[in-house]
Amino acid sequence: MTLLIPEDNRILFFKRDRERFGFLSNYHEAPVTIDGETWRSAEFYYQAQKSDNPAYREAIRQATSADHAKGLGSDPQRSRKARKRSWFHGQAEGIRGDWDEVKLKVMATALRAKFGQNPDLQALLLATGDAAIVEDSAHDPFWGIGRDGQGLNWLGRLLMEVRQELRAAQPTEAGPRIARGNRLNLRSAVDCTTISDPHRLLDEVNQLGGSARKYRLFAVACCRRLAQYLSDPASRAVVDVFDRRCDGHATQEELVAALAAARVPAEEGDLAATAPALLSRFLDGAPDQAARAVADAAVTAVHFYEGQDDAAAQREAASQCDLLREIFGSQPTRTPVLATTPRASDRSLQLAESIYREGRFSDLPALADMLEADGYPRPDVVQHLRDAASHLRGCWALDFVLGIG
Repeated sequence: MTLLIPEDNRILFFKRDRERFGFLSNYHEAPVTIDGETWRSAEFYYQAQKSDNPAYREAIRQATSADHAKGLGSDPQRSRKARKRSWFHGQAEGIRGDWDEVKLKVMATALRAKFGQNPDLQALLLATGDAAIVEDSAHDPFWGIGRDGQGLNWLGRLLMEVRQELRAAQPTEAGPRIARGNRLNLRSAVDCTTISDPHRLLDEVNQLGGSARKYRLFAVACCRRLAQYLSDPASRAVVDVFDRRCDGHATQEELVAALAAARVPAEEGDLAATAPALLSRFLDGAPDQAARAVADAAVTAVHFYEGQDDAAAQREAASQCDLLREIFGSQPTRTPVLATTPRASDRSLQLAESIYREGRFSDLPALADMLEADGYPRPDVVQHLRDAASHLRGCWALDFVLGIG
């Protein structure tokens, strides 16, 4: 039996790849027995945990489908449709008060039972290899990635966590073969701490499958370093829009409009605007090549504005390497890192998400302290969050905690 992994090494099981990977859905019929009770699927168990009321739990058990069970467990305050379907509508009691605090643990329990108690499903999950598992639901930014593709993907992250636990529990992997159309180079991590040539560092990152998002954020950081030379407001606006676009907070139409309004440098004296103009290459070109073009333009601009100073150009190149290490790490590994990301505590995740959302990167040492206090099992992540001289959007350690590739 062969399990064909998509070319982009991402399994979008909710919609795009449902036909082959529908077994990853909580709706998939696979009985789970937990605490002496058997439920028809992970979804039935998950919904049943929203209340200890025997009548509610029996209603879940008698539901005609997983979708029916989900409707019975919905919050009647969420929408008119939810109110019509919810068992809790008109009841004296509602969903348990601590549900938001425990739902991740409940889901993890359901998934461990699903794949631990059903050998055929376990073999299929292990056969997904190191592919990123993504719930590509446009309607759920918590369990899935939401409409803008920037959601938390908690269901995908937990599935990958369970996959890693299962793999660690057995000395060899059994099950279906993995077929790939796109095999990336699975090399050992390379120590990049002393590399001062951004092209060489980008080569390492590219060999290991750097994500498009991180290439974009590197390009933004290169442009930000030219701020003192960017006299054209339209060029600065391109950088701002592109930055927001990296995390889905600006549309492609906004970016195209900003690029159209900016000056295309026509003479040597306008070199600083070259880098923002080259961001247009991300619209239809390879992300790694676009990042190289922006980085080269930034070095050229610094060389020009600093009076043809070769040393200044070399310093700029070295600074770009620092940016790459901040974004990809000193020992870059294959992205996405989600497949082996240990889950932080709920309070640490809340702080990490707040820091990322608000751009409060100076607060990362506080996150490091909290992770350490909670026993987070990656000291390299904690150390980087605490010790790095400066951080920016795309910081590899923060992305690792959040499960962002």
